[in-house]
Formats: sequence, structure tokens, C-alpha cells
Amino acid sequence: NLQHFPENKSWILQEGPRNLKEFYSLPIIENAAYAYQLVNINPLKGSLKYKTEKKYNFTLLFNGASNIQNLSIQLVQGKKSYPSDRLNFQRNGNSISFEYGFKKAADYTLSIMTNDEILVRYIVEVSE
Repeated sequence: NLQHFPENKSWILQEGPRNLKEFYSLPIIENAAYAYQLVNINPLKGSLKYKTEKKYNFTLLFNGASNIQNLSIQLVQGKKSYPSDRLNFQRNGNSISFEYGFKKAADYTLSIMTNDEILVRYIVEVSE
């Protein structure tokens, strides 16, 4: 489970963070992710450092990915919110992958969304 870390390690029923430090470094998984049956993500770190003008891979693994018809990214920089970018993605079974590149160096909150519902949030530091 990517949203809760059990107090007792014997309660871990599936793959996920092995310790509390790994759990706290995950991206923020929103409730909509569970409604769409998101089970794994890549990158698995919640704080990312990227360069401008380079494309980066993101992968979402679902149980029943056929329910996902569109994906978008929303960037927020401080109090400024940029319009959502609709994504071209590739589907491979229950996996959905896409590439995204940043045009401007800044610190962002990046939200991956479907149907205007946020699935996952990352903190991204983009430099030139």
C-alpha cells in the first residue's frame, strides 16, 4: 500500500516501501488513485530533480487500466497554477506510460490527473 505504512511489518501484504524512511519519500497518493485502482508508480520517489528540455518517463500500473481514458499534468509554482497539459500516453496491459519535459527551471508541485481528479503528486525541482 502506498498510502499507509503498517506499524507491524508482518501486516505488509504486497510490495511497497520496506521501512518508514522509504514510505515518507513516496509521492503523495490521493484518494482518486484508489478509485481507479492504482497499484504502483514510477518514479517511486516523491521529490524529483530534473533538467529543462529533457523528457522523463512516468509509469502508472492499475488493476483495470481500461477505465483510464485521459491523463493530464498540472503544474503549480508557489501560488501560480499553470493550465493542465493533456498527455499522450501508451498503454501496455494494465500499465500506462508517458514522457514529460519541463520548459522552465523552477520548483513545482506536479499532479498527475485523470478526469480532473488528482491521482499522484510530486515535488519537482527543475534546473537548466
